[in-house]
Formats: sequence, C-alpha cells, structure tokens
Amino acid sequence: MSGSRIADARRFYEAGRAATLCTHSNVHEGFPFGSVVQYDITEQARPVIYVSRIAQHFKNIVHDPRASLFIPDPNSLSAPLSCPRITLLVEFARVPEGDKDKIEKSYLKRFPDAVDHRVAHDFEFFVGELMQVRWIGGFGDIAWIGPKEFSALVRDAIAYHSAPMIEHMNEDHKDALAEYVNHFSTLSLSGASFKLSSIDRQGFTVRVFHESRVEHVKVAFEPELGGPEEVRGALISLLQEIRGETESS
Repeated sequence: MSGSRIADARRFYEAGRAATLCTHSNVHEGFPFGSVVQYDITEQARPVIYVSRIAQHFKNIVHDPRASLFIPDPNSLSAPLSCPRITLLVEFARVPEGDKDKIEKSYLKRFPDAVDHRVAHDFEFFVGELMQVRWIGGFGDIAWIGPKEFSALVRDAIAYHSAPMIEHMNEDHKDALAEYVNHFSTLSLSGASFKLSSIDRQGFTVRVFHESRVEHVKVAFEPELGGPEEVRGALISLLQEIRGETESS
C-alpha cells in the first residue's frame, strides 16, 4: 500500500474531533449501539474517549471492549459518498492510573468544556488499541490499513490542531478561499461556494460546491510547514503572492 494513502488517512483521523462510537449493546444482545463522542489521540495514534459511568457506552465497553469509531468528513452533507471517511476497529481499556494525568491534560486542552463533565458526572478515560483501519478517501480510494503501519507515522501537528483554523477561515475568510481557488485551478467561481476542508503541514484543500457537484482544489505549502504557528503566515504569504501576480499582469 502506498505511503501517501496511509498518510492521508492518518492526517484525516488526526484532524477529526467527533466520531460515531459503536459498541456491542449489553441490553439488546447482538445489536450494535451507536452514539457521538469526542476523541483525542495519543502520540501512538490510539483514540481516547471520555465516558460517563452512567452512559450506555460505559456499560457496553465494560461488557465487551470491542468497538468501532466512524469519523466522517464534517463538510460532507451535500456529497457524503464522494468525501473521505475512516473507521477504526478498536479494543478499549481503562486508562492506567499512571497515565491518567497525561491523558487528561491532553484531552482537556483539546476539549476545554470537558472539565465540566467531571463535576456533573463520574467520567472515565478509555484508550483504544487499534485492530484495523478502514480508509475511504473517495470513490475508488478504499483500503484496509494495519495498525502498525498506521501508528508508525509521526503525528502531523498542524492536522491535529486544524479544527479552529478551519473554522476561522470558513467563517471570516471566504473571500481568500475564492482567491486560492481562482489562482490554483481552472474552476468557474460563478455560483460556487467554498469551504476549507483540511489543512496540514503539506498544504490545504478547498472544497468547491456547485449546484450539481463538489470539487476539490489542493494547494501545497512549499516547503512543508513545521508547526501550527507557521500556518497563518504561510496563508497570508500565498495570498500576497497571488495578489501581486494579479496586479502585475
């Protein structure tokens, strides 16, 4: 399997924050039980969830630790089958006592509001041991990925921290997204809308929505970026280059 496909899957997983967790129902035997959870990721790519002891998922995991996490593309509502998604088959276990402080610190940094959960209910951290990964990058881009090769990659810090960047660009800089699309593609901007769908150390992707289709424009960072603190400057620099070329032409 190509390393680029595994890297794409890993970055997509790192950029996500919410997933559908499916456990084996302890009440309705034989049926999967699904609900939404927030997840963090360890340096070894293992998912971390924070579950209340009164939740059905808690009881299900204690009864049978096998579960799946399905992570969709958050911007896929208009064309879900053409957009990436990933499913992780995992076996969950309670986080060991010696690891709790580190796990909690990372999780609360990613989800600050979760601190209130400790007050409202008795929550507990679980970490998932990866069994298999099912990656669908789009039509025809489908693969099973083994846990060792998936976990072997170094975390892309920009992808991991990308959610607030993407939200900011989509809320406040749609005009800039249109300029990127206009410069780096031949797509028509007439009647189109734009969303930044991903960003990582290699570049970013803008999704272009027309009435009957969705297209993707990928823009590379050259050279690759080193960390999240470099993203803003790189985006501004690209925009200045685009505008400079437009003014001089």
